[in-house]
Amino acid sequence: MNGGKLSLPDATVKHAKKLPTLLENALGSRANRDAWTFSVCCAELVVATDDSEELLLSGDATVVELCNDNDEADLRIIRHAREVQALLAPHGDALLTACTELRQNLWRLQPVTLLLYHAVLLLEIEGGLAICTEKYNDKLELIFGPAAVVSRFATNYRATGSTRQQPARLHARTLLPKRECVTVLDLVSWICGDLAMVWRPYCLVNSNCQHYASELQRFLEDASSAQRRLEGDWQVVLPAVACEGGKLRLAADELKGDRAVVLAAVSQDGLALQYASDWCRSDWHIVNAAVQQNGLALRFAADHLRACRELVAAAVQQNVDALLFAPAHLKRQPSIVGKTAALRAGNSDVDMPDTVLLRCRQLLEASSELSGDQDVMLALATFDWRALQFAVPGLLQDRCFVLEAMHVSGLALQFASTELRQDADVVLAAVRQAGLALEFAGGELRADAKVVAAAVAQCGLALCFATPTLQASRALVRVAVVQDGAALQFASRELRQDRVLVATAARRWLRTDWEWLLSLPGLRGDRDVVLAAVSQDWHALEFAAEAFHADTEVVTAALEQSGAALQFASATLKAEHATVLQALARDGTALRFAMKRLRADFDIVHAAILQDGLALEYASQNLRDNPCIVSMAVRCSGAASLPFASARLRCDPALIELAARRCHWWHLFSHGSPDYAWLLQAHPKLASDRDVVLVAVQREGRRALLAAAKELQADDKIVAEAEASDAERQQSSRRWLQHALTAII
Repeated sequence: MNGGKLSLPDATVKHAKKLPTLLENALGSRANRDAWTFSVCCAELVVATDDSEELLLSGDATVVELCNDNDEADLRIIRHAREVQALLAPHGDALLTACTELRQNLWRLQPVTLLLYHAVLLLEIEGGLAICTEKYNDKLELIFGPAAVVSRFATNYRATGSTRQQPARLHARTLLPKRECVTVLDLVSWICGDLAMVWRPYCLVNSNCQHYASELQRFLEDASSAQRRLEGDWQVVLPAVACEGGKLRLAADELKGDRAVVLAAVSQDGLALQYASDWCRSDWHIVNAAVQQNGLALRFAADHLRACRELVAAAVQQNVDALLFAPAHLKRQPSIVGKTAALRAGNSDVDMPDTVLLRCRQLLEASSELSGDQDVMLALATFDWRALQFAVPGLLQDRCFVLEAMHVSGLALQFASTELRQDADVVLAAVRQAGLALEFAGGELRADAKVVAAAVAQCGLALCFATPTLQASRALVRVAVVQDGAALQFASRELRQDRVLVATAARRWLRTDWEWLLSLPGLRGDRDVVLAAVSQDWHALEFAAEAFHADTEVVTAALEQSGAALQFASATLKAEHATVLQALARDGTALRFAMKRLRADFDIVHAAILQDGLALEYASQNLRDNPCIVSMAVRCSGAASLPFASARLRCDPALIELAARRCHWWHLFSHGSPDYAWLLQAHPKLASDRDVVLVAVQREGRRALLAAAKELQADDKIVAEAEASDAERQQSSRRWLQHALTAII
């Protein structure tokens, strides 16, 4: 379907041009059928009670109050939207007993309801239920609920809840014939099936509410004849089978022999040919259209057409399984199998390898001649290279055939004769297509550098089948690990210690993946590889086997890269004085990975702080209260380390003054003057520390106060200290100015 229109065979379209507007309208409504659920508005009516509050919480529920003849509200109901099949399915076996037609005038002063009216049908269901239905513009509207409630509601309201412009009045009530026994399920099937099939947009002339009411009344009076009319209606069946070819089974017998209808059906679904008449199954053009759409349709063609070589070739090309329905003499023709099998290598029906191999064997068992045909065997090899094992021995000794087979799959070398597995050209062609084919090469060729180089270039793991001499060749090993890092496990021990090769092997997707490399069974326990890896990148220690985390040499090599590698060392090494000192020499903050005992050691903490003053955070509580340690940390890292000091030392004026000193470019040979406001602005933790802020405002007054945390700016004692500091500095400035003026005078 393109642009909402059907794509029909040329003959059908040519015939359709002669049809009246009704068929053109039906053809154009296919897009409407695809959106059928959006063309139906269905609502259920429920009498409001105390237990119906939950229903009101849903967004599609509304409350309507119905009035009596005195315009007094006497019934409160809830209207909520439902899906037609879900609403009516529980009542599927209930019989429709009567049909009442309501007519709504188009304007208030309309004298007689003749042609100008809106038709509404009220269908009564056994058990006191009812369905009100009408066509309003392009939508089909349904109301379901108790008969009395639906009758009163439908008089003044539509299914959408909108008020009618004029009330609908009773026109006629008809009891339905019991011999028909039309059930609610029959009605739903008609709405969602036959009605959906021929549904047309609103048209005042031929598709309005009155037309819909007439169609529904005819269906209720004689459901079987209405169904037969649809099944035998060419205008209805043609667009139906063009959308879904399998519906040809529902058509009348005379339409199953109509060439245009059958051609439209098989063009959409080739298997619909099974429902066509014998005459249509003998038509070459119809069968050709069917097998082009689905090759398995060959099964339902007439015998003389199943023997047509052109049709069989087309069917097998579409689906190789269609060969099962061809006559015996065509199954034995290699040209058909060889030509079509190669084209169907990507057929979704043959996606499982074992299934493909089984089908290849069944095909070869059907004719012993096929297993000796080069074209057929090469074609089957495109399905599964293992099919070559069913070839006759003479083919597997034919050098030209084996060379061709190696281009299809190099792994087929295992089926070649012993002489050809010693042939350099054959083996070279095999390993270039599949490097692992080196396993099946002769012993001398597995020691040939040219052959092995071609194999590892295609698959690095082929290094496994090379001789020990070539496994010690750095050039070959480098090619192998570039192709697949896992090939490193098959290199010689000397090359497994090569840092460059180890790093190359770990490269995956433009990053170094040590986790993958060191998880390989052949490398995880290899000390040489692990040592080379951690010497290249300390992160590799994390993924090494547990035993290497306690290996002093391996851990030392990692610590030479970064002190943070201490986190991956064993608990024993984390407790060793020398190991921890080595880590701290690279990264003072590695103190956090040392054992608790060492974090209370003065020498250890002193070494850590000399490298990075922020290591004070990880020192023991006693050492964080040590003036010497804290003073050194502040000198090394400035005020950033002061928050990690003990509460006593954080408010030490001398330490705070030291932390507040800013070094500017004009203070190249001095520490500069303390800037307490900067100290509080640069370090929010200190700005929230009351003791630190108190010392700062005593030194700089309101300037430091403005840099403190908001809650501390409102502290009475801190504000008082700031004001006192400012007053003292102002007084000091006045005294200095007086002395200066006196000296000048």
